[in-house]
Amino acid sequence: MPSLPEGEPGTPTRSPDQSTPPPPSTAFSRGIRWLNWAVTHPVVLLKPARYLFILSHMRSRSTLLSHVFGSHPEISGYLEAQLHYRGTMDFLRLRRFVSLSTGQKSLNRYVVDKVLFNDSFEPEIIDRVGISPIFLLRKPEESIKSTCSMMRPRTPQLHMDKSVDYYLKRVEWLERCARTIRTKGIFIESASLVSQTQEVFRLVQDKLALSAPLSESYQTFTATGKTVRGDPSKMISEGQIVRDGRKSYTAELVVPPDALARAEELYERCLATMRDRCWHI
Repeated sequence: MPSLPEGEPGTPTRSPDQSTPPPPSTAFSRGIRWLNWAVTHPVVLLKPARYLFILSHMRSRSTLLSHVFGSHPEISGYLEAQLHYRGTMDFLRLRRFVSLSTGQKSLNRYVVDKVLFNDSFEPEIIDRVGISPIFLLRKPEESIKSTCSMMRPRTPQLHMDKSVDYYLKRVEWLERCARTIRTKGIFIESASLVSQTQEVFRLVQDKLALSAPLSESYQTFTATGKTVRGDPSKMISEGQIVRDGRKSYTAELVVPPDALARAEELYERCLATMRDRCWHI
């Protein structure tokens, strides 16, 4: 099984000093490793491919969607690469990351990444590069509670303020992105991914011109179920969409009413923009 690339762009944790450049010796050694890899994997870097970005927020079922995509014969990638996209080199880094994390020596027609943080890129790069965007949005209360439970499993209520702040800022960014880009994306409501699966899959297949349908059963990969790059729950490791109503957060969690009201207002505004600007079921 392929292992995750170590010491390269896209490493798991996001720390405040992430943008600090590495020491010259480290940067040089990384550059040599990168060059050696590029010489032996030219097809990964040179073969034409389109970029498919899942634009969403934490606890939105984005890991489920990326696994469904990564199991399709025309799509490569299933992980959050955690890259910052500024220019051509960053997209080559994505190709390398996907090749290393999947073990594929030749990437498929679409190369996928899921993007969950505002500092990953500016919306205008979607039009400039020709990225195919898929917006995925989940209702605030269940998303915020689930984020708390994932970030602090033993004391989830203590993460409430950070989870609310993240959701508000992220959904605001998603709304602005959908409103300002020229590229028409696909919009999926998170709940419909499990309640109207086939309708969603048919929409995606049509708009991406996939020759084969998407499947409710998917592969599990090396990093499936690992906390640092996606959904750490047991459900994602089952290899199929689960509809039995299990929840990953505790019922006693409470989102403060004023915060929830702000989040719901922003969610409704984002929902309206997505439905107006994107293809949807």
